[in-house]
Amino acid sequence: MGNKGTDGGPLTHGVPIASLAHDVLNDPEATVREVALAGWVLHEDRVLQHAGVDPLSSPGNRRKAKMTMETTTDEIAPDIFRMSTFVPEIGPTGFTFNQFLIRADEPLLFHTGPRAMYPSINAAVAKLIPVEALRWITFGHIESDECGSMNQWLEAAPQAAVAHGEVGCMVSLNDLADRPPRVLQNKEVLDLGDKRVRHLDTPHVPHCWEARLLFEETTRTLLCGDLFTHLGKGPALISNDVVGPAEEAESLFKATCLTPTTGSTIRSLANLEPAVLGLMHGSSFNGDCAQALNDLANMYDEMLAAAGSPT
Repeated sequence: MGNKGTDGGPLTHGVPIASLAHDVLNDPEATVREVALAGWVLHEDRVLQHAGVDPLSSPGNRRKAKMTMETTTDEIAPDIFRMSTFVPEIGPTGFTFNQFLIRADEPLLFHTGPRAMYPSINAAVAKLIPVEALRWITFGHIESDECGSMNQWLEAAPQAAVAHGEVGCMVSLNDLADRPPRVLQNKEVLDLGDKRVRHLDTPHVPHCWEARLLFEETTRTLLCGDLFTHLGKGPALISNDVVGPAEEAESLFKATCLTPTTGSTIRSLANLEPAVLGLMHGSSFNGDCAQALNDLANMYDEMLAAAGSPT
């Protein structure tokens, strides 16, 4: 059916569109999991359960579920751009889905967004670089909001390749990606020209075996994926408390793996002394990043200890 809304019109940047893909909207057998905000919801059933979002309980509600999807762009560090789409229906105060473009000789995208958001994100990227010039497609782990539109980007950018860690490629991406991915070893650096991006394996932090993060060395920007996830539509970049809102979101979503190595893995990121934290969900941060990471590690250590205490 192509990229068309319920009125038959295209899914275009900043234009009201159906919350759900056109074919799913018209499928009477579609499940809530399949139709829930057309793959926008980060943890699907888990987020719906904890956030209390169920706008799609009947075909009538699915037909009525429309919203304006607009992606905004802000530069959070030199030539590193945050593209953010706010979905007010998720959680008590809404939820942002953020991608990051590193503009360099070999441009890199961190997070693709889900397929339903692709037209809006594509339009935002096109204002910064020719989309066909994109060289690297990256993300933290394998979820729809992180990599759902991966193959659409591969189609739009013929020279682009997915780059991920060994586990992610072995377990999923060798099969899921339309072109063979570039396998990165832990701490391997991609030289983008005037930017250098270091791949960091962080298994199960915040979740998924293949989890990893990227650190742009020249600007000391840590692309954090789902770490520090928080709710609401805040500014693109903040310097005040980011741990408190992350704790509130964790109590709602319970999305992070609590393991004996969660805290130490996050502390190893603090040792990088980043200047900026680029967050997948919520405002990016340019305050005391090392302290924020250490505080987050302590928070998860305390949660792990509490989880193991007898009730």
